Amino acid sequence: MVTCGRCNSEVSDSALCSVCRRHFDFPCAGITEAGFRKLGDRKATWRCSDCKSGASPGAPRATAASSVPNVTKLYEELQLI
Repeated sequence: MVTCGRCNSEVSDSALCSVCRRHFDFPCAGITEAGFRKLGDRKATWRCSDCKSGASPGAPRATAASSVPNVTKLYEELQLI
């Protein structure tokens, strides 16, 4: 059993990120179990979404809702030009 690096649940099977070495259950990895199995040798180079995007492991992920205040502020600044 390993702990998922995103949701902290205990899982018996997971995807292992080749960069940060964290395990992810398949829903948190964003891949189906069958899809992961089909990667074959490429499983050894699979990267989690944080490592693909260059985000720090465990860093809070931006969501659309958290970006709204920034977009609103930029829009208001553009209106002043």
